[in-house]
Amino acid sequence: MITCSRPFHDLNRVLSRFFLVNSLALLGICGGLIPQASLRPPALFFSHFAYSQSFSDTQIKQYAQAVVAIEASRKITYDKLQSVLGKAPPPIICNQKDSFRGLSREARTLAVNFCNESKRIAEQSGLTSQVFNAITQAARQDANLKKQIQRAILRLKPNDK
Repeated sequence: MITCSRPFHDLNRVLSRFFLVNSLALLGICGGLIPQASLRPPALFFSHFAYSQSFSDTQIKQYAQAVVAIEASRKITYDKLQSVLGKAPPPIICNQKDSFRGLSREARTLAVNFCNESKRIAEQSGLTSQVFNAITQAARQDANLKKQIQRAILRLKPNDK
């Protein structure tokens, strides 16, 4: 009698690997981890992505309040930096230390103080830095969320009559 246990064993092993790999990939995607290949091999980077995130009306209102307060602080800081530098300041991104490079000590102090103040304002609004940044990122890609934020900002401003 001839038995064919070997082909079934190979098929079983292939299917097991297939389901294992797909399960791990699905867990990674659901967990927000997506591998990104770099142009410089052999580097492999993992990034977190929020695919569909909704925010409550309260969070949007808190975000709008924080944005208005941060913008007021930004205008003051911009004017001070322009005065110190004698020209328009370069773009400053709080979480990118390279954007502070080339600033004088006084200008750097102003920029760092603004970044610390912005973080404090965001946290005092009732949002964590992570939620504040998540709303900022989501609003860049979600036109509906952006409109909700704009409406919330308009509700904060007194009527000009």
